[in-house]
Amino acid sequence: MSSTLLDSSVNEVEVVSAKPKSAGKKLPPRFQKLLRNILNSDLSYVEHPAFARPETESLIFSASWDGSMSALENAGITTATGSEASAEDGAEAIPVTLLTADPLPSREMETKLFMRFNFARKQLARLAERFRVRSTLSLAEQMEFWHARAVENQELLARMNMALVQAMAKRSRANSDVENSELVSEGNVALFRAIEKFDVSRGFRFSTYACRAILKAFSRAAIRNSRYRTMFAVELTSNNIDRVDREQQVRQTQEESIVELRRVLTENRASLSRVEQRVIESRFLIDAPADDTSARMTLEEIGDVIGVTKERVRQIQMRALEKLRYALERRGVS
Repeated sequence: MSSTLLDSSVNEVEVVSAKPKSAGKKLPPRFQKLLRNILNSDLSYVEHPAFARPETESLIFSASWDGSMSALENAGITTATGSEASAEDGAEAIPVTLLTADPLPSREMETKLFMRFNFARKQLARLAERFRVRSTLSLAEQMEFWHARAVENQELLARMNMALVQAMAKRSRANSDVENSELVSEGNVALFRAIEKFDVSRGFRFSTYACRAILKAFSRAAIRNSRYRTMFAVELTSNNIDRVDREQQVRQTQEESIVELRRVLTENRASLSRVEQRVIESRFLIDAPADDTSARMTLEEIGDVIGVTKERVRQIQMRALEKLRYALERRGVS
């Protein structure tokens, strides 16, 4: 009896009976959510030459295995060796010891955990492929088992390298406007992604690979923060509401002053001469919109029009402004 596998439109999954003519059995409730998450997630893994050997599983999950590759090599399985820096990016290794005082996992422990993590992911991917064809209770139990192993080793790797994220966030905070909590959050996500992509068979240390992934995550966070600040230059928070009110009051006062200045000029209450009026009107365009500066004339251009030097125009302008200020002060406009 065939069944639909973890269709989002149904709440339960049927288990195909070993006997073709027998009725299908439903999976226990504890499997429902777990299997949906597994089958809808990315089941990729990093392959290793040792995974093809039948003795690898018992070897890497043995309590006595110290994580070194010598045991695998003794079993006839060759592994790659390399320097601390990855040849892929052609850059020198980041001095991790300068970033954090907390001890990072040893190379042997790192090898052990990554071998176990990717082997478990590979087993899970193969079981999921079979489960999609024939959803049996036996396969569901095996998927639960290997999923638990994969998660356990991934979390161990993350906890062992979490201090690296904290230290790099603290170091990057000095040159960034991004909050420390946001940097740590982005760094932790990058750390988990790096764990999923790291190839231990190449012989490089994970800290070198992870540092670069975390720094890229910090860079992306800084770019997003910069774009946000550009789009929302003023944030209405409890800390700056008073400042916004003050800015509005200043703008209102400026608008009132401009209205009064126009009245003084129109009625010539400052007793400006015709030359002084011409200079002020040409220089400041009182009647034009605030953002329209296309017709505003320079001192030299005004001098050419009225037939005097640039310096003489500047003196006329200063005298006219003094008269205007005095007239406005008399009218109670500061």
